[in-house]
Amino acid sequence: MLEPGDTLNYGAYRIQRELGGGGFGIVYLADDVPLQRSVAIKTLRPEIATQDRAADDFYNEARMNAGLAHPNIIPVHFVGQETVRGRVVHYLVMEFVGGGDLQSVIENETVGMAQRLVWMQQIADGLAHAHQQRVIHRDLKLRNVFVTASRTVKIGDFGLAKAMGTETKTVMKGLGTPAYVSPEQIEGRPTDFRSDVYSLGVLYFHLLTGRLPYDAPDATESRKVLAICYQHVHAPVPSIRTILPTIPPVLDALVQRMMAKAPEHRAQSAVEVHQALSRRPNLCELRRRARGTRGRGSFDRDAPEHALSARQAGARSRQARPDREAACNDVGRSGGAGRTRHAQRPGADARSHVPL
Repeated sequence: MLEPGDTLNYGAYRIQRELGGGGFGIVYLADDVPLQRSVAIKTLRPEIATQDRAADDFYNEARMNAGLAHPNIIPVHFVGQETVRGRVVHYLVMEFVGGGDLQSVIENETVGMAQRLVWMQQIADGLAHAHQQRVIHRDLKLRNVFVTASRTVKIGDFGLAKAMGTETKTVMKGLGTPAYVSPEQIEGRPTDFRSDVYSLGVLYFHLLTGRLPYDAPDATESRKVLAICYQHVHAPVPSIRTILPTIPPVLDALVQRMMAKAPEHRAQSAVEVHQALSRRPNLCELRRRARGTRGRGSFDRDAPEHALSARQAGARSRQARPDREAACNDVGRSGGAGRTRHAQRPGADARSHVPL
């Protein structure tokens, strides 16, 4: 759609190259010419822009971000619409975060437990700010959290966000990514801050262990989404300590509470999660160590298990938990997942390394 050298906003932004794309948009690396900095420009695909309310929803992301000035949230600098080579381009200009998404980082680097705890608190801090502004993200996942050059994390992609108190009538539109989605989103029930808390719990599980809590590896692609959604609604919440026994019990308990099936049994917002991470003495000590270490890939010498890469952790967990893998496989074959027929579309941008 856009090509290197194309400009937007009267030459203020010059396209360098495409960074990635998903089902709804394409993101480009661009130069902010007046300010001499790199930015990310997110555009709405032309075929999507013609759909009813698609452009309005796209600009909703900019409006949501406009009130979220926080060091752990990617800011939107500008929003615009103009014609390029005869086509209308809807676009958002955002901060460019060059360190990659958090899932790529944990898959390709050795990251210690203490550093992961620091990131957990930063994510909770950013999400707590959004909740205090009455904004629900609704699509939290490791791919939507980005790492800066200074190893700070920032939440991106508020494309599915909504203001608390507004209604979302289309279940599919507000579903988010099935691997992280809350039971109430799957069932088409009203969502609030506690839906984000559930997804944040899944994100923490993934960040700490290198694997997702629910999977259906032997299910066909057409049934896998339904099988995973079925587990979100009906399967027991797995314990992190069965995968990594050296995880502090208090942290395992926090994640299990965040992933409670009933919203009333969870932490009631990310503010509560942030407070829980801040006041636990053993977690504070691990975070203190992380701040005192140097370089990438540092880890606690007394907890080497937490320095596993995601691929290593996944291999260990599959050996340690064949019973749960088999249970996931059974869900994929059983047909019980048909109860979650609301969830038909997996997140189209699941492989993207940029906010889409």
